[in-house]
Amino acid sequence: MRVLWLLAIFLFPAAVFAQSVTVADEVWSRPRESRAIARLPGLAALMAAFERQPNGLFVIRHAAGEESQLRAEEFRAWLVSFGLPSARVLLERDPAAGGPLRLDVRTGGNPP
Repeated sequence: MRVLWLLAIFLFPAAVFAQSVTVADEVWSRPRESRAIARLPGLAALMAAFERQPNGLFVIRHAAGEESQLRAEEFRAWLVSFGLPSARVLLERDPAAGGPLRLDVRTGGNPP
């Protein structure tokens, strides 16, 4: 039975297990450098999930407002500098969101 569960886990697409990553507000209160951004909890796993999705999109969700938009744009620039294709890194304003950025991988499809 255990073997069947392990087999099922490996047969599901990686995106099923991809989780959202939240960029804490304290990231913006100190100087940022590539090593600090790359070490954000969960980011490496999310980027790996993105790489396994040939048509996937990396989505940065942000709250309404200029400050949140600027943070999202800066984070997008960091992701592109890490090698993610700029056309596959999207910014989405989420009026229901308040506070930190949320990073997700969307499987397949074209940008909305």
